[in-house]
Amino acid sequence: LVQALLDLYTRCEALTEERLRLYTDYHARCSDLLTLRADMAILAQRADMVILAQRADMVILAQRADMAILAQRRLEEEKLIARVKNGIRIVLSRLGLLYWATKTWKGVKDLVRQLLFNPRPTLPPKPQLMVKCGTPIPLASGVNCNGPLLIAVEDDALGNSMAKAANLSQNDLIRTTAGDGLLSTERTALQHPSAGSLMAWLISPDAIVLHKVGTIVIDATDDIILTLLRGRIATAQALLLCGRRPDTALVKSLGAPTCDLGELSLFSELPVVWQDLLDENLAPRPEIVAARHWPKISVVMVSYNQGEFLEEGMLSVLNQGYPNLEILVVDALSTDGSVDILERYRDRLDLLIIEKDHGQSDGLNKGFRRATGQILTWVNSDDLLEPGALFRVAQAFTEYKEVDMVIGGCRQIGTTRATVLNNHHCRLPIGRPTSLPLDKLLDIYNYWLKGAFFYQPEVFFSRDLWVRSGAALRLDLNYVLDYDLWVRMAAAKAQCVHIPEFLACSRTHENQKTTYGKMPYLPEMEKLLVEYHDTLRPMRFKIASDSGATL
Repeated sequence: LVQALLDLYTRCEALTEERLRLYTDYHARCSDLLTLRADMAILAQRADMVILAQRADMVILAQRADMAILAQRRLEEEKLIARVKNGIRIVLSRLGLLYWATKTWKGVKDLVRQLLFNPRPTLPPKPQLMVKCGTPIPLASGVNCNGPLLIAVEDDALGNSMAKAANLSQNDLIRTTAGDGLLSTERTALQHPSAGSLMAWLISPDAIVLHKVGTIVIDATDDIILTLLRGRIATAQALLLCGRRPDTALVKSLGAPTCDLGELSLFSELPVVWQDLLDENLAPRPEIVAARHWPKISVVMVSYNQGEFLEEGMLSVLNQGYPNLEILVVDALSTDGSVDILERYRDRLDLLIIEKDHGQSDGLNKGFRRATGQILTWVNSDDLLEPGALFRVAQAFTEYKEVDMVIGGCRQIGTTRATVLNNHHCRLPIGRPTSLPLDKLLDIYNYWLKGAFFYQPEVFFSRDLWVRSGAALRLDLNYVLDYDLWVRMAAAKAQCVHIPEFLACSRTHENQKTTYGKMPYLPEMEKLLVEYHDTLRPMRFKIASDSGATL
C-alpha cells in the first residue's frame, strides 16, 4: 500500500511538471500572438500611409492637370483677346476712313472704291525712318555721323544732348536704354529684356532692324553690346563710342578711330572682323566669308510622310550658302512621294538613309552617329532654317569660345512663312554666356510651359556637349525627346549664349505631333519628371544651396 501511494505521488508530481510546462508553452504562444498582432498593426499603418501617399500623388497629378487646363484656357483667352483687339482696330480704321470720306466728293468715290475692291481696310503702317541711311548729321563739334541714329547709352543727359544736336524727327532717332535694362536678380529669374532697352529692340521680328540705322551710339565700356555688335555692322554704318576707350583687346580690334575727341570716338571704317557677313537680304557676302574660317556644322533632318513641306525644308538648309556644311537626311520609308523628292537631291546630301526605323529618336540617332561636324542640330522635315542662320550660329560659337550651346529665336508659322503665329525668344540673357539652369528647367509650370526656354529648331550644340550628355536621344519618348536632352545637357553643365537673331521657323499644321497652344506632351513630361526625381534630386539641392534658393 505504501509503495502504491509513493507511485501515485510520483505520478502526481510528473503531472504537475507537465502542467507547468504546458502553461509555460501557452504563455510563450500568447506572447508570440501578441507580437504577431503588433506586427500586423504596424503593417496596417504602413499600408494606410501608402494609400494616403498614393491619394496625395493623385491629388497632385489632378492639380497639375487642372493647371495645364488653365494654361491652355489662358492661351485660348489670349487668342480671343487678340482677335477682339484686331476687330476693334478694323472698326476704328473703318470709322476713320468714313470720317475722311465725308470731307470731299472725291473721298466719297474713294470710299466706294475701297469698300467694293478692298472690303478689309489695312491698318496704317508703322512710322518708317525718313532719313536715308548714310545721310550726314552733325552730332557734336567736329563729328558728323551717318543717320538715322541709334543711341543706347547709360548717361541720359549725354543721350539727350546728342539727340538735340542731331535735330532729327522722332521717327529718325531711336533712343533705348543700354543693355537689357534688367537687374542681376531679374536676369537670374529669367525675365525678358525690359521694354525700351537695346536688347528688346534687337530681338525685333524685323530680321534686318540693325541695318536700318546709320550710326550706333553706345558706351565704350559696354563689353556685352560690343561683343554682340562685332560682326554685325553693315558697310555703310558707323560706331560711336562714348567715354574713354578702355585698353581691351575688344576695343583695340576696332583699329584707329576716324575721329577721336577723347570722350567721343567715331569709327566709320571698320575692320573686316566687325563687318556684317550678311547683306540686307540676309545673303552671305563672299568677300567676308572667304576671309574667315568656318567650323563644320552637321544638320540632321528626319523625314516621314511630310512630302508637302520636305523640299522647302531641305532647301532652307542647302541654300544657306554655308561653306562647311554637312546635311544628313534619314527617311523612314515614306509613302507620300517624299522618297522621290529625296532622290532628286541625293547628290547635294552628304548622307541619305531610306529605311524603316523605330520612331523619330531612332532616325535622329542614326544621323548623329554618322555626323562629323563640330556643331550639331536637327531640323524636322516640316520646319525651316531662317536665311543666314548657320552663319550666325558659327559666328556665335567663334565669338563665345566657352559656350556649348547657341540659342536664337524661332518663328511659329502656319503652313507658309507669311503666316506668323508667334515670334519666340527664350528668356535666357542675350549676349551673356550663362549656365543652362537645371533647377528652372525642371520647374515646368513656372518656366517651361510659360515659354522661358526654347523651341527645338532654335538650338545648336557642340559635339562635346552631345557626347557629355549621352550621345543619344531616348527611343521611349515620343513628345519630349528634346526636353529630356536639354535636361541632360543642363546636368552636364552646359554653357549657352542667347543671340538676338531668329534662326528657324517651326511650322504648325494639322498632321504634326504638337500644335501651337496645345500640350499633348504634358503627361509624358510629368512621367519623365517622376523618373528624374531620385536621379537629379541631390544635384538640384546642390544647385539650390549654391544659389541660395529653396527647393
